[in-house]
Amino acid sequence: MSLFFKDDNEKEKKVEKKTAPVQTNTNAIPPTPLNFGATTIPQTMPTTPTVGAGMATPEYLDYFKKVFTDRNIPGPDYFEFVNALEMMKDQPIPEQQKFFGVYVGFASQGVTKDRLIQTAQQYIATFQEKSDGFAKALDVEFANAVESRHKQIDALKSDNEKLNQQMVEIQNKILKNTEQSGVLLQEANTEQVGLTQKKANFDASFNYMVGVINDNINKIKNYLPEPVAK
Repeated sequence: MSLFFKDDNEKEKKVEKKTAPVQTNTNAIPPTPLNFGATTIPQTMPTTPTVGAGMATPEYLDYFKKVFTDRNIPGPDYFEFVNALEMMKDQPIPEQQKFFGVYVGFASQGVTKDRLIQTAQQYIATFQEKSDGFAKALDVEFANAVESRHKQIDALKSDNEKLNQQMVEIQNKILKNTEQSGVLLQEANTEQVGLTQKKANFDASFNYMVGVINDNINKIKNYLPEPVAK
């Protein structure tokens, strides 16, 4: 059962694009021509690929839906409320009537408007916990996949500076190191793009889910009556 409820005339919610900054590599080995022999070190290094804007992907949307299920608050609450709304999505009645019609059934079970809003906000807090955990894990992965390679590039740069002061017999070693640094830089850039895109997609999925919940919160506030004091 889907967790999303859309307006009758709504096509698809646009997600706020959250583009992660692309780090510019400043540690690449500067290619230095050598005149010891007939060959020189290549004058070009791999460029840093760009990262596309994040988008809500099925992978992460399914992840957040599972969070809904795994962390479902006991008893009828926002989760069950939006699922009930989803079951009415094809009925040709105004959205407000759908909200009110579902609410009548929930109110008979003792669920109040405040209960729906409160539990919706609890789910947002749960999503934020998952987002924080994802960011920490991504930082570790970034350090292992990208920063370690840049450290290798720094080491090769230092090695080349020493080799440039030596005789022609070490030219082949310099050429080999430069070529290796290019491979490492390309790998680092590829990993960086993948990880940054992963974060962008996760953030976009997070923003989409939170946007849906906040939208429904506003509709609950606007469409549903306040509880009648007994």
